Amino acid sequence: MNKTLGLFIICFLAPALTAFLALKFDWLEPAQTNFGHFVENEQKIEKWPAESQLKWSLVTLSEEVCTQHCETRKQLIKNVFDVLGKHNLYVGAFSLSSSQQALQLTNLTAHENVVTQLDNQTLAIESDAIYLVDHHGLIVLEYPVNYQLQSDNNMKRGLIKDLKKLLNYSRSRA
Repeated sequence: MNKTLGLFIICFLAPALTAFLALKFDWLEPAQTNFGHFVENEQKIEKWPAESQLKWSLVTLSEEVCTQHCETRKQLIKNVFDVLGKHNLYVGAFSLSSSQQALQLTNLTAHENVVTQLDNQTLAIESDAIYLVDHHGLIVLEYPVNYQLQSDNNMKRGLIKDLKKLLNYSRSRA
């Protein structure tokens, strides 16, 4: 009887003790749910074009005269858009530039230069980043661009994984 009781207690205490030690000494790596950084303050692009199919959009800021860094960010967005394959039907790729009167939204994947005028507004976002924007115009995630080949490739992989997760989730909720 004592032998059975001792074995019974060990069977319940061993996993609890192992779990406690694993947490105490950081034996487990923390799970990563997304690869971008959440935008701290809620920022919404007013009068965002409501295209029926687009669930998410990739957006970068561009200057009036696009420099090498600006072209690099645009090319990164186009590359991510191309890699998405069948999922790119639900993703837009845009460049956002500011003029004196209004914000201009340029579609990067259209064959002709399609520019949409938006209301003039102040957005506190960095120019050296790619942003993930939902279909209402809410800026959700930020992906910093370092202009280093290896780190930008890692950023692209993370962005693609995040987009696929979000698209699968939004398709299951529709």
